[in-house]
Amino acid sequence: SNPNCPIETVNYYLKATAFQGTSLANNALGTSKSVAALSRDDLAKHVAANHVGARVAIVASGDVDHEEFVKAAQGAFGGLPAGEVLASFGFTPFTGSEVRARDDFKPEAHFALAVEGAPVSSDDYAPLLVASEIVGNFNASSPARFHKSSRLAQINLEDHMASKYTSFVLPFSNTGLFGISAWAPAMAVEDFVYEAQQAWMYLCASASTAEVSRAREAVITNLLSAPTTCGLSMLGSTLLHGPEAISPAGIASQVEDVTVKHVRDVANKYILDKDPAVAAFGPTEGLPDYNRLRGGMSWLRL
Repeated sequence: SNPNCPIETVNYYLKATAFQGTSLANNALGTSKSVAALSRDDLAKHVAANHVGARVAIVASGDVDHEEFVKAAQGAFGGLPAGEVLASFGFTPFTGSEVRARDDFKPEAHFALAVEGAPVSSDDYAPLLVASEIVGNFNASSPARFHKSSRLAQINLEDHMASKYTSFVLPFSNTGLFGISAWAPAMAVEDFVYEAQQAWMYLCASASTAEVSRAREAVITNLLSAPTTCGLSMLGSTLLHGPEAISPAGIASQVEDVTVKHVRDVANKYILDKDPAVAAFGPTEGLPDYNRLRGGMSWLRL
């Protein structure tokens, strides 16, 4: 991870603790030590093993003539060796756990909480996107901070807690993460974490039709307005790792059918009373201990 980018460090720690003991815990970029130790032979072996026909997906978007595209692909990549098909990862266990790197000299704490989510090919992926949009995002430097519809964003603005937070859904081929990452002064971390977990519990029991409708339209807009490169990346990765190619437009069509019941069902399935994975970097003294965080994953209502 990049030591000059705290949120990148937190994301690395989050995956490392959530999927410890699996390949997903590894940093895709490697470590400074492993990169420095690379030799020409290592690169040659990597190219020979991975730059093969069975591990290449060629996708296109827009006004493309299929026959011409296939002919061009054959001309450019037809000489690649066949190679071996990517092995299936099978079951990837999620471990509720935490990792903290305390540094009181940093101006803000960077932290993330997440539960196990769904892969992009799952029927639960679209409702999780809508649920994440209901939790929303916030940036204290944005003029739009005064006009957020998210309950958490409104509370955060009024109480001056996190300077920035983002709710996220991170899918992999056979699992995923649903969580929230935030930047906050040391003295505001505990209050924000409490409100964030309350927002998750709200999804489980109280998400309204109006909120789901607004979030659904926002997700569709974001999917369809994403850069073409993002859509091509999704097509290629899902084609390589899944049974079929999935595009942003395809996911948008699934999002259109999401209802309040779907959102509450996936929230109860993936969030309620589940072990969270926690990663934090910076002045983390205010972050509650793991037992308290685990207790915040349920909601006692009389």
